[in-house]
Amino acid sequence: MTSIEQIVAAAQAGESETLEFKRSTGEQRAAMHALTAMLNHRGGRVLFGVDPDRRVLGQQVSDRTLEDLAQEIGQIEPPVFPTIERIPVADGREVLAVSVPQGQGRPYSHRGTAYRRVGNVNARMSRDEYNHMLLESLHAERRWENEPAEGWAVADLDSAEIVRTVEEAIRRGRAEDPGTRDPAELLRGLGPVRNGVLLRAALFAVWSR
Repeated sequence: MTSIEQIVAAAQAGESETLEFKRSTGEQRAAMHALTAMLNHRGGRVLFGVDPDRRVLGQQVSDRTLEDLAQEIGQIEPPVFPTIERIPVADGREVLAVSVPQGQGRPYSHRGTAYRRVGNVNARMSRDEYNHMLLESLHAERRWENEPAEGWAVADLDSAEIVRTVEEAIRRGRAEDPGTRDPAELLRGLGPVRNGVLLRAALFAVWSR
């Protein structure tokens, strides 16, 4: 769980390739451009409730706020499921922190437009850039480790080792806490489980067969 102290420190550091500030969810459409660009780059986070002057203001967050945000996130293709945290500020206001990893299904687009991250700027991706990223993605999809692991199931793997690996990545700041310790869900988030099928990449884990 992100603390208010961590939010203040991030605000003081300023925007970067992996961090963008929005005063409120009233700017959520522009925020989706940032998230899409981060998915196409190396991941990142958008903080709602931090203004361009790096002041941590927070905002009122209601169920409707979260519903509207979820609907706008739903306009990103392929579908993504970012981590959303609510960090209390003061007087009932909160900062919403929305985080995404580098996308497994690049290139990503929002409302039909793809974006790339250049420093702290979100630039529209050209057709050539889009096609190049798409070809790279298709090539990666055909790699050995991305093929189904026939005859294997999640139950055959060492679930404790999977959990330890994820917790170590969280401790080192290399991953966001997914909010679950279920091995199947963890593997799905990491990539070795796709559409319910275990991939060969998962076999690099220690199994317990």
